[in-house]
Amino acid sequence: MHDALERLGKPFGMRKAAIDALTSESQTVLKKEWRRVKRGEPTYQWVKGIAITAVGVAVIALALLWLLPNSQGLQVNVSSKSAPVRSAA
Repeated sequence: MHDALERLGKPFGMRKAAIDALTSESQTVLKKEWRRVKRGEPTYQWVKGIAITAVGVAVIALALLWLLPNSQGLQVNVSSKSAPVRSAA
């Protein structure tokens, strides 16, 4: 990139080449930095991973809580505050 800056003081044809070189270099740097920005900072990535894991565990736990009583023949009466009753089936 330093060479490109030195060429800016030359005639127009050489300046165009320098500008093109600077553009190319800046595109490479910006592309790399944009990828990093899209991923987020390391702390954000860490917290995001923990949050996704926690949500996954919660969904699995809720699914198990919902499925297990139903698979064991337990019926929950939501209209009264009685304990679950095992059906005779």
